[in-house]
Amino acid sequence: MTKFNYFSAADDAEAAAVHGWWDARLRAVAGPWSRSGALWNWDDVDEITEALVTLRDLAARTAARHHRLYCLITL
Repeated sequence: MTKFNYFSAADDAEAAAVHGWWDARLRAVAGPWSRSGALWNWDDVDEITEALVTLRDLAARTAARHHRLYCLITL
């Protein structure tokens, strides 16, 4: 999967720490989801985390351009 980095080189360590914090939170969410079977029995935590991070990055990129990203996930 393509990963998008929406932080520029000018961003400081605090911005990078916030980005890392969000990655950790998304991984924390992916674990219970993978064990619950709620995502069509998708049980790979790393793949779920990568999908959530990619979705977050796409949302940030569209917001930076003053657009909205709509995502429908049906369970």
